[in-house]
Amino acid sequence: MQALATGHARAHELGDGPAFTLTYGVPSVPAALLCQVGFSSRVGAVWLTRKLGAAFTDFNGLRTWLALHDALLSDRAFWEKEDLFALWTHTSSPTVTEYPRIWIHSDHAASVDWRSSPPPAGSQVRIIPGPSRRGTVCSTDLTPLGEAQFPFDPHGCAIDANVARDGKIRVSYFGKS
Repeated sequence: MQALATGHARAHELGDGPAFTLTYGVPSVPAALLCQVGFSSRVGAVWLTRKLGAAFTDFNGLRTWLALHDALLSDRAFWEKEDLFALWTHTSSPTVTEYPRIWIHSDHAASVDWRSSPPPAGSQVRIIPGPSRRGTVCSTDLTPLGEAQFPFDPHGCAIDANVARDGKIRVSYFGKS
């Protein structure tokens, strides 16, 4: 905005890059794109793009770059720190074949280990994803009410749920297939 507002001669060259990098808190467009597809470490995104000399500026370039480096990125020995590798393995789109992912909508019933009696039938609840397809069932103000096991991975999806008459929850899932 500053370059445009002051009529800088090269303002047209900037495009969305500066805003994009500020959005993700990283110094480059490639690192911001890695964050956007789900790599949850800004430090890791910067390290990775510097280590492998990433110069892509859009998703097509990212796909090509990922295809080129897929074997290396999948190798634990490549990664400087174990936590960065663990975060990478949970990235939304670590390989070309996984991006873009097709999302589906499906309905499920899930039993809940309620901490006390279940809320009234029809009450809306929120799901906070946990490990191993489990999640914490919370009230709309995020007060924990119980735990549930799901037939899907609750990470990286949109979940809407209501309490049923039988004490289970009816889950409307919108996420990866």
